[in-house]
Amino acid sequence: MKRQIRESEFVLVVCSEFYLKKLLGQVKPNEGLGVRWEGKLVYNHLYNDGANTKFISVLLDNGKPEHIPVPLQGSTHYRPAKQDDFDRLYWRLRGEPLRNKPPLGKLKPLPSKTRKTNPGLFLAGFIDLTLWNPAEWKAVVYVCDPVNPPWLALVFKKEEPARKIFEQWHQRFGRNDTYEEMRVSVVEGDIPGRDPGYTVYISANIDKIHKRADELGLNIPKDYTMVLGRMHRMNPTPGSKNLEMFKEAYQHFGCYQLCPAILAPEGVKVLPGSGLLKKEIIFRHVSEIKSENDMDSAVLGKPSDSEDEQTTQS
Repeated sequence: MKRQIRESEFVLVVCSEFYLKKLLGQVKPNEGLGVRWEGKLVYNHLYNDGANTKFISVLLDNGKPEHIPVPLQGSTHYRPAKQDDFDRLYWRLRGEPLRNKPPLGKLKPLPSKTRKTNPGLFLAGFIDLTLWNPAEWKAVVYVCDPVNPPWLALVFKKEEPARKIFEQWHQRFGRNDTYEEMRVSVVEGDIPGRDPGYTVYISANIDKIHKRADELGLNIPKDYTMVLGRMHRMNPTPGSKNLEMFKEAYQHFGCYQLCPAILAPEGVKVLPGSGLLKKEIIFRHVSEIKSENDMDSAVLGKPSDSEDEQTTQS
């Protein structure tokens, strides 16, 4: 099985509800062991390759998108029973475009611009305050299981703006933050004036934003950069192992899903199908922050009236 997957140019993953239950171990003991073994091989390939060009999700007539394993949900899936989907899948497997694009015409040269002598200011970040303020970020929770990469869920009070926050991120990144432009850090350790715990900080990775802009040929100001971020202080009960369990799962899979969750009357409800796959998360201790130029120095600021804090840093 390992050799066949390695040597194949494409692998079709026929996804059904029963297949997913086998993959997640939600069946009788000793049942579905072959499927779970397949799943581990697929996950390892996805991690080692960095991008998915091999595994293609296929749904039968009664299949639903939520039956697709989480690491494959960000890629295009097909329903071969539909003629259009069959044709698209056929030509993808053939390595041919469905339609040939006409040649591009000549581009008119852009008028020359005089570069400003004053330094430019660039605002970086992925925090839309018109959504974050009404959404009300209240906590983070972790979801771990032996088969899937762990979830880091941002728990909000209001569902509609929370969904829109992640919809905007999907429009910006897709389902995978390939360039790791969004920076997620967890800073542990006591901070004067704060209750014991750790801080989860969402901001922007300036170097990687500049790198992507350069690759796309975008001329953005680099003299001064202002980062807009959001942070939340977590105060777990003494002896809590939730963060440690997430760290272990992250180290095992090498990636995680950043996803939204809602405070519901029955408890925390994770919103399915809204996750953003990320490979990078930064774990630090406050003792490592030595200067104001450190990206995470914002977490040492004075506490605000709200647990969910807005930060800017130049």
